[in-house]
Amino acid sequence: TFGLNLSQMVIECKLAHNECNVEQKWTWYYDLTFGNCFKLNHEEPVYTISESGFQRAIRLIINTGNIEKIFSNVFNVEYGYGPILKIFNRSYRFSQYRDVFNIKTGYCTHLKMKKIIHQSLPNPFSSCESIETYGSKYISLFKKMNYFYKQSDCFDLCKSLYILQKCNCSGSSFFNLDLIQKTRNCQTRTETDCVLDNLKKFYENLVNICGSECPPECVKTSYETQISFNNFPEVGYFYHYL
Repeated sequence: TFGLNLSQMVIECKLAHNECNVEQKWTWYYDLTFGNCFKLNHEEPVYTISESGFQRAIRLIINTGNIEKIFSNVFNVEYGYGPILKIFNRSYRFSQYRDVFNIKTGYCTHLKMKKIIHQSLPNPFSSCESIETYGSKYISLFKKMNYFYKQSDCFDLCKSLYILQKCNCSGSSFFNLDLIQKTRNCQTRTETDCVLDNLKKFYENLVNICGSECPPECVKTSYETQISFNNFPEVGYFYHYL
């Protein structure tokens, strides 16, 4: 394995004072960049809350062991070392490289999020298109995969299909094309060079390659975040647990 397993990592998990550190509630997956990763609240039945605020938040106490030293001694890690947190809407396609938070070890991290929904009238009143009526092969694929549509995800899908067409293999960090058709990852030096060469061409001609197939969505969701830190463990932790 690459990193700690769930029982080693999660000391405590609570959502609105309910225990959530039962292993059946977590879904493991392996990531080439981050190693062992675990999704919480991804499978049915899911935890739900109806109020905001600190008392309704998810509380996690995580053990990182000596993983920081392993990372710092062996790897040149782009994201640094320590836990990586990602919060995402499970109705959308999961992208492990967007909206990630680096959690500082040895501190209590408070993360506050505010969900903002932007809605516009479709063309001709704005530049967005109605997903229900707009004819696009990529939008049809999102519906087939039961994902909500986002233009940024559509560009990722378009990029992945473009690389598959040019190199006859799939980039490992791109869109998971196995949901559409069986593919294999690009592995040989020749295939890797093909991916790099065609990625440059793709980004230079992105609008021409997939612009009309990936219109802006009329309903967009964004998040405002605020992060603060306290020293941890605090004195109260020792009185409570020791």
